[in-house]
Amino acid sequence: MHLGMLESLFAAARSWMVLWRSVRFIAPAMLETEALDVPLVQEEIFGPVLSFETFATEEEAITRANATVFGLAAALFTKDFDRTHRVARAIKAGTVWINTWGLVNDAFEEGGFKYSGIGRARGLRAIEGFQEVKTQVSLVAPASANRPST
Repeated sequence: MHLGMLESLFAAARSWMVLWRSVRFIAPAMLETEALDVPLVQEEIFGPVLSFETFATEEEAITRANATVFGLAAALFTKDFDRTHRVARAIKAGTVWINTWGLVNDAFEEGGFKYSGIGRARGLRAIEGFQEVKTQVSLVAPASANRPST
């Protein structure tokens, strides 16, 4: 992870992180932010980083989840099962896990929304990328049209 990005993350978030500049070692970190326009929210962070945001209402949670140009996956954890499906439909992500995270199956289509990918991996839609589809339309006279009139 680029050092400038780290410094901007620290400037925008409260952190429980150890940074040893001499070896560029980053211990696993949890970063919290309220701002939506910071790199922690707007950029893909590769490394042992968990970002989290708090919210007061369901609408705010959806707004925060969709306030990024990425949309690969999301996870919802709640006891309100009706809410999970409503919120999952509103979140712009290719996969939404409910009360779990990271489960995959070869039949599950995988792919993101927005900048998180074009196309799908696995599942029936993944096969479409390897197919050429042809439509043939024919007009065939009914069998009765070929019979002599009486």
